[in-house]
Amino acid sequence: MILLTGGTGFLGAHIAAHLIEQGEEFILLARSKQGLSAADRVGRLLDWLGVAAGRRKNIRLVEGRLELPGLGLGPDALASISREIEEVVHCASNTSFAERKRAEVEAINLDGLRHVLDLAERSRCRRFHLISTAYVAGLNSGLCAEELVRPAAFTNVYEETKCRAEWLASERCAKAG
Repeated sequence: MILLTGGTGFLGAHIAAHLIEQGEEFILLARSKQGLSAADRVGRLLDWLGVAAGRRKNIRLVEGRLELPGLGLGPDALASISREIEEVVHCASNTSFAERKRAEVEAINLDGLRHVLDLAERSRCRRFHLISTAYVAGLNSGLCAEELVRPAAFTNVYEETKCRAEWLASERCAKAG
């Protein structure tokens, strides 16, 4: 079973729609926001993407919060998900560039990733896909190799936390095998 985070974002919603069209069963972790439940948010996005309501039966929507330990889930829900997950596609991200929002960006892009990695380590997960950005290269110029880098400087907090997240995921996944 696949766990998909960030399914209410641009890339995550498109991945969710693709998984639905492929007939994949998956768990979609989403949060309520601005007075809308997670189910309403996901439903609206899938409507917008043209995914027929009858095709959505393979989604198990779980309302949670990345920034909270255990994803804000109760022990039973967390244990149930842990038993099922074999693969994680982690798309969730705070894309704010504003330094004044550093705490919020770090809470999602770093603490949230740690919480998803914690879940993956407790599960049968064998593949962890971290959706990132080319901007992890920071203020470098020239060719950008597809490898982990440690830039001396970044343009904004988003770039910095996504770079740190790539290192965190790489190290944790290597350690966990």
